[in-house]
Amino acid sequence: MTKYVVGDFMFESFGRSWELMKSSYSVLRSDKELLTFPIISAVLGLIAAITFFLPLVLFDLTDSVLLYPIVFLFYFISYFIIIFFNSALIGAASIRLKGGDPTVKDGINIAMANLTNIAAWAAVAATVGMILRALAGKSRNNLLGRIVIGLIGGAWSIITYFVIPVLIFEKVGPLEAIKRSAYLVKDQFGEYIIGNMGLGAANFLLAIAVFILVGIPAASFYLLLGPVGLIPAVILFVIAFVALGIVMSALNAIYVAALYHYAKTGQEPANWKIGSIVHSIAEKQPQKWGGII
Repeated sequence: MTKYVVGDFMFESFGRSWELMKSSYSVLRSDKELLTFPIISAVLGLIAAITFFLPLVLFDLTDSVLLYPIVFLFYFISYFIIIFFNSALIGAASIRLKGGDPTVKDGINIAMANLTNIAAWAAVAATVGMILRALAGKSRNNLLGRIVIGLIGGAWSIITYFVIPVLIFEKVGPLEAIKRSAYLVKDQFGEYIIGNMGLGAANFLLAIAVFILVGIPAASFYLLLGPVGLIPAVILFVIAFVALGIVMSALNAIYVAALYHYAKTGQEPANWKIGSIVHSIAEKQPQKWGGII
């Protein structure tokens, strides 16, 4: 069994994470069409938010008995949009990682073929999300409660990390997908979670870089135009961070697709060099689930 010195492992994990993100970017750069999915998802998500919350404000339904059903419906539709287009993106990314040349239609077809499972997972995710949000609201003035809710939410995100590829490629329902996703995280990539945390750190560093690069022209707008210059400055910031979010969403989906592909086949995807990254866990490829992996 591979042994690590904690300090070296932390350093190497971050280095591997940076390499993972660069590899993901190389795949995205070779197929910019993959960005279509998070863009459509973001636009539809914004439309859904306006559609639901504008009537709540205009008709003052905040104290109505309809509030919770409306909020749950909003959660469901929002999760459905995100999951649907993430499924399309992961499906298309998987084709690319196997050496193919996917189109937007290919990704959409993969998502459409799994519409029932996607809707079922959206319902589960919406329910959990709404419960966590309600508990967070009740713990607003309780530091310990907020920490506990945050830990529960974090654990949920980890164990459901591979739910979407399991749903669309193994054709199972959401509960079985959660079980298999948790299995993958625990037994396949448990010691590699820190690498994913490194990707988050890389995202943070890129956000700082964007803030600095956009902040300079934004400050120039303000100095030249005064308070009026804040309008183009704010617009510039919004555009920059939305663009960063869209790119990082696509990179994360490619990352998930590649790791899932490796877990299924034990082989490196085309255009993706992860052999050195997962060498430490390759020795313990479990043959469970009767051929699922």
